[in-house]
Amino acid sequence: MNRLLLISSVMLIISFTGCKKAAKDFVPDCSGTAKTFSGDAFPVFQSSCVNCHSGSGGQSPLNNYTNIVASKSSIRNMIINGSMPSSGKLTDSQKNAIICWIDNGAPNN
Repeated sequence: MNRLLLISSVMLIISFTGCKKAAKDFVPDCSGTAKTFSGDAFPVFQSSCVNCHSGSGGQSPLNNYTNIVASKSSIRNMIINGSMPSSGKLTDSQKNAIICWIDNGAPNN
């Protein structure tokens, strides 16, 4: 009887630990003033991305307009799905700054 109870308990624990809620993707709000690279997006990259993405250690450098634009699709996707930044979090305002700038054609302004 104890063995059956133990097996049942283990199975119950396994079933609950394997059941994680999926995080919802971020939905940007691009209403209001159009975001600019120099005034809105780049400051977020400088404060939240270049620590890991400086070009050393195999990471893609995100330290200038050319490098950021070259990776804009993957940057957008990773911000939307929450996989970046890997350490820390961006505020909704910071996420909107980058995503809305990209969605507006990623101009060098």
